[in-house]
Amino acid sequence: MQFHIAYDVTHTVFHLTNWGAAPERIPPRIADYLTRYLPAWLEDWADLGHWDLLGELLVVDACLPRPSLDAEVWERFAAAQDASGAMPLQREMPDGDADDVFDLVHHPTLVAAFASAMATSRALSDTR
Repeated sequence: MQFHIAYDVTHTVFHLTNWGAAPERIPPRIADYLTRYLPAWLEDWADLGHWDLLGELLVVDACLPRPSLDAEVWERFAAAQDASGAMPLQREMPDGDADDVFDLVHHPTLVAAFASAMATSRALSDTR
């Protein structure tokens, strides 16, 4: 899946499900498609170390009617997090001026927090 299309898919799922509150709003054919292809997309973006997009795709997984919550992918994602709690955009934490670094990592860090909250919520819910 290409980069920009992947982000379009993630945001479509977020809005369609009201940020995961209504997984049943995903039409069954689309849910089946996402369930079939999401594991490969997760693996590809993890291999590229693109943590921001991987985090958004992990949220998509948590929004599905039957999320996989793949532990191996989650372990790779968690291993990318910096000791400070920040998540790099891609590969590892950038160096440089603190304001510039913040600009690069604030979105992936928020995505990581949101993804982990969503996955935890789904893992603990009765809807899984």
